[in-house]
Amino acid sequence: MKVLRRPTSAAQALTTKAQATTPVQEGLVTSQSVVSPAFQPVRPLTDGAVLRCLRFLLEEAQAYSAQEVWLTPFFRKLAEEMNELAEPERRTLVSELQSAGCIRIEKREAQPHPFSVIIVNYSHPDVQKQGELSGSEE
Repeated sequence: MKVLRRPTSAAQALTTKAQATTPVQEGLVTSQSVVSPAFQPVRPLTDGAVLRCLRFLLEEAQAYSAQEVWLTPFFRKLAEEMNELAEPERRTLVSELQSAGCIRIEKREAQPHPFSVIIVNYSHPDVQKQGELSGSEE
């Protein structure tokens, strides 16, 4: 019988949980005991500015054929695209996308500095709808 010890830190708790469960059971993606967070529960988007931000994000991802979009350069481009909003308001839009389950943000370890990327949830209904809209405008 295998006895699981109580983890002493949050990182150990995630690692222990990843090793003790299968990815299907918890919706976790594991790679060498590294846990990628799952998307938040799906919630429909109703705010026009959030939908505009999502459409712009999808255009950026499509322009570079990227599975993930680097967060800092995206914020710079979003500032140009939505210059009528202040920086905190643009960050709130991205937070709304995350809380609605449209995206998740992951931190990547790198040298000399870590960086963050946006992962798009292509199964979210609003992502699919905005993707269709941006595809029909071309």
